[in-house]
Amino acid sequence: MSSSPEDIYFAIELANRRVLAMQKGSVIVFVLIMLVILSSRQVRGSASLPTIATFDIGGKVYQPYWMAMNGHDLYVVDGTGSLARIDTATIATQGLNAISAVQVFPFSSGGCCGNFVASLGIVIRSGFAWIGGEYNYGQALSKVSLLDLSVETFFPPYGIGTPLGLVADDSFVYIAGSGIARFSLFDHSWSTIAPGAHAAGLWLNGSTIWFTRQTVGIGKVNTDGTNLTYYSSGFSSNTVFLANATNGRIWFTENNAHMIGVFDPVDTSVVEYAFGSVQDGPYGLAFDAQGKLWVAGEWNGNIREFDPSSRSWNPAADLVFSGEPFFLLKNGNDVWGDIQSIDSKLIRISVAPQPIPVNIEIQHGTTLPTINSRSHGTIPVAILSSPDLNAFSMLNRTSLTFGKTGSEQSLAFCNRNSVDMNGDELPDLLCHFGIQAAGFGGGDSIAFLSGMTIGGSPIQGKARIRVVGP
Repeated sequence: MSSSPEDIYFAIELANRRVLAMQKGSVIVFVLIMLVILSSRQVRGSASLPTIATFDIGGKVYQPYWMAMNGHDLYVVDGTGSLARIDTATIATQGLNAISAVQVFPFSSGGCCGNFVASLGIVIRSGFAWIGGEYNYGQALSKVSLLDLSVETFFPPYGIGTPLGLVADDSFVYIAGSGIARFSLFDHSWSTIAPGAHAAGLWLNGSTIWFTRQTVGIGKVNTDGTNLTYYSSGFSSNTVFLANATNGRIWFTENNAHMIGVFDPVDTSVVEYAFGSVQDGPYGLAFDAQGKLWVAGEWNGNIREFDPSSRSWNPAADLVFSGEPFFLLKNGNDVWGDIQSIDSKLIRISVAPQPIPVNIEIQHGTTLPTINSRSHGTIPVAILSSPDLNAFSMLNRTSLTFGKTGSEQSLAFCNRNSVDMNGDELPDLLCHFGIQAAGFGGGDSIAFLSGMTIGGSPIQGKARIRVVGP
């Protein structure tokens, strides 16, 4: 298996730190870093910047905190003890009419500052939004029906600390606080599986809960309370939120150290990156559809984009707000965030997803396909299936484009029956494209194909060719 640029950079960064710790090979380390940066660095380059949309939600949401998504409904909890349901499909046209709200933790008639209420963490499970909050001089967990927003509240028999991040499985809701509390969905009993953890953000991976710590480092514990483990070596301060990468590494924010970092569960190594100025205070983070990491800088009102492949920030994508960005989450091709301000706001960061790579075969049986640019005929192009993509049944054939750049509207027709061009017993799709419409000219050596799956995901393939003619 080939290594990704992020894998290469991560390994080199760790190697460099270990070598420096041993006070050996400083010149070699510097040369090695420069060679890798010059030869392997990947940046956004000429790719288009994300599309940004901002929505005013202050008439229904005040001081938003955690968020959770269910379909196209975005659920936001806030500092007044409320829950808002925002229809992201209509918020652009309907404004505040796209928002329904319910008071989850109500103010008492004589309460003020002592009877603090706030909805904090949230998780969606089995038709309900489970919300942790401060209420009635203590802590509570509420269950809100997604059908009618009716509320049922449960109180722990002992202090669990301020409820922060929540996760859930089929049996329990897990609540971060002074420890990690566990609430049974069946008999409504309470227990603690990580006493003294001082947890904040939670991520459930199978039967393991990874969590940030309000002290330093991160930790993990099994859902049954076993294998409680803390990791502090290599961390600069407390950690706030977690985001899991596709390669199994765990990214985190350190607001007091003004850093983000990545933790490798395999060798427990840590690499940190400065977020920006010493006053940014990074909080929420989420990956977008292109694998870029977006980070909310609450203290300085900014949201920044980090590329794990090149280990670099993209200043061209920096977003600055008059309020305080807090939480970020990914949903499809979008990253949603909330902004705490006098007039609360919701932000949507939209990026084009990375195309699914597909293998194509041009002019089956030829080592180097030859295309006569003067011909008015067609070119047979086979799109090969893989274990993850059935080219014959999963592609939107009318979306297929092929030619000099891959955007040429050159499709003539596709065969009605599948073929097996490479003998792997998978159904391949054979299509034919017009040579003139493909736009090839002398000197072209690569042909590109683009398209979409029926589900709307982009695909892209390319193959070597030889062009004859003018």
